[in-house]
Amino acid sequence: MEPLDKWFSPDQLEEQLARPSRSHPPTAVNERLLHDLTFVVEEDAQRLERLRARLLAQAADNRKRPPISIQPYQSGMSGPQGSSGLQDVPARRPASHSDVKRTPRLFQLSLGLVALLIIGSMLGIFTRMKSHQPLQVSFQHPASTGVASVPASSVPIHGAAAYMLDTMTGRMLVDINSRAHLPFVGVVRLMTAVVAIENGNLDQSVTISQNVLQEAPQSPSSAQLVAGDRLTLRDLLPALLLSGGNDAAVVIAHTVTGNTPNFVAQMNDEAHQLQLYDTHFNNLYGTPVGDEYSSAADLAHLTRYALQLSEFSSIFGAQQHRVAATEHNHAYQWISSIDAPGITGAISGYDARAGASIVFSSRRADGHVVIGVELGAPSMSILSADTRLLLQQ
Repeated sequence: MEPLDKWFSPDQLEEQLARPSRSHPPTAVNERLLHDLTFVVEEDAQRLERLRARLLAQAADNRKRPPISIQPYQSGMSGPQGSSGLQDVPARRPASHSDVKRTPRLFQLSLGLVALLIIGSMLGIFTRMKSHQPLQVSFQHPASTGVASVPASSVPIHGAAAYMLDTMTGRMLVDINSRAHLPFVGVVRLMTAVVAIENGNLDQSVTISQNVLQEAPQSPSSAQLVAGDRLTLRDLLPALLLSGGNDAAVVIAHTVTGNTPNFVAQMNDEAHQLQLYDTHFNNLYGTPVGDEYSSAADLAHLTRYALQLSEFSSIFGAQQHRVAATEHNHAYQWISSIDAPGITGAISGYDARAGASIVFSSRRADGHVVIGVELGAPSMSILSADTRLLLQQ
């Protein structure tokens, strides 16, 4: 048996698998994966034995086969009176030394290919083992040259996903399940604002219609708009971003595209243009119904893009916005619900099914602006504690 075959043979399997278990206590996951590994290695070893037997049989058959007579093909048999009717065929050359060695070389090549197959199977099992390990949270400070890995247990984030991004370098600072498709109630307003800024006339005067207001779902997320008031689209943006007004969202949608479905389609077009491939909208409010989802990473990159729009960044970083009373409208005051040290802007939302979510920005001591996202926290109070923890990293 070749040394490589012996290493992979079932006889050696127990010893190979026992080595890591001496230093690491077994777990249910590891036991199951080690069972899978055992099955794969044994199956590949059996396949190797069958292939060796076939190759050895073929090699033996080649040695036993009698030489082919070349006399009928010689030129002497093709004279005018020959009955074979065959044309002159050159005599075949004797087999060279390289021909004799061809079968063993083929055998060795086949063994090498099978060994690669076994190694590939083992790598697949090791990949599965890695995927069952606890979540690891990686932190990378913008000023550092390396990446420090921090165990998840030392960073008790309670949400389903989190992501932090340095907007100046593009570096990922925190990554917890950042590509998972999750509901994102509340923070959907990011895209609503971007589409309004890029496709609407912010100085356009808008008369608030009662029919349009009735389209908005009844919820605490309201800017308390009054039917008949006349505001500009620019005034409606803080009503959307600071107070989280669903009524402001539906008025913006009708103003920019004529109706809500057209506006939602525009939101999806914008997401595609920004290469947010883990995001899809089916309503203005982020309500977790149907195929409404996004990812923490997508929302961070969307926020990074939105902050480049001056109309967005000026509102995102504001604590409040006032509209004075005139003959055309009532007085309004919209106040951000988030006021935490270190945060320069934030949007949050909560739904009993989707949990609590937040998108925030923060300026660090080195001047770098960092964007953070957390989705699916159990409550707003827990989300607030998680946000403070992320800001400390």
